[in-house]
Amino acid sequence: MGLLQKRAGKYENSLFARSYLCSGQGSFLLAEHDAWNLWTTLPDILTTGKRPKTSQPFFTDRERTERLLQSLDHDARKIAPYLIKRLPLSRSKTFLDVGGGLGSFALVYCRRFQHLRATVVEHPRVVPFARRAVENARMTKRMQVMALDILTHPLPKGFDLVLISNVLHGQGCRENRALLKNAYRCLNRGGQIILRDVLMKQAGRNANWGALFSVSLLLHTPNGRCYTLDEVRDWLSKAGFSSIQGPLRSSPLPFDPDSVLIAAKS
Repeated sequence: MGLLQKRAGKYENSLFARSYLCSGQGSFLLAEHDAWNLWTTLPDILTTGKRPKTSQPFFTDRERTERLLQSLDHDARKIAPYLIKRLPLSRSKTFLDVGGGLGSFALVYCRRFQHLRATVVEHPRVVPFARRAVENARMTKRMQVMALDILTHPLPKGFDLVLISNVLHGQGCRENRALLKNAYRCLNRGGQIILRDVLMKQAGRNANWGALFSVSLLLHTPNGRCYTLDEVRDWLSKAGFSSIQGPLRSSPLPFDPDSVLIAAKS
């Protein structure tokens, strides 16, 4: 299979294995492998309608959570240079990353803009991984990680910009409407929200990646699915946001199907 190579009577990882199957590296394929067994439960979920009671693997398995976070971080670091062109960071002093994982986007943006101070909000189960990533990057003076359940607690206030990237698809409609109202309250007047997610053109239908991803969310989340552009725009308007821009493409990278919406708190 090309995963090992033998030299002088000893085995070692091949270049492919070192790049994609070793912890701390790309780890992309390990995260996909972790989800393999879940797909065998699809027939039961479709026939019974019984979805997971909690999001997997974030609330069920520490090791798999770490591998998935590493995989998402690996991709985010490639996407960030493109996404940074969409964000009004040069005019912002305070930046809130909601559900920011290992703080991948915030780390890149704080390095680019020396005036920026960032707060990463994550679930208490994820916070230890995020704090270690910030410490390893030596950015603790300009970045803080806050443990908070966004479904039950208010977001901290006083921010010029809030990023909610790939959070909406993991939750139900009711939770997302509440989250956007929460985000509106946390922003300074004139502040902006950046929503990045897989946005579908029609409910339940998409010729590309969104339809398959929605099936995957049946296996991983209690209520998650991909939402349409019209649904998300409606949530933003009802939360109080105006001047909605987009959708803009998140990046030209082939593994990134996300779109971006930008809206303002007037």
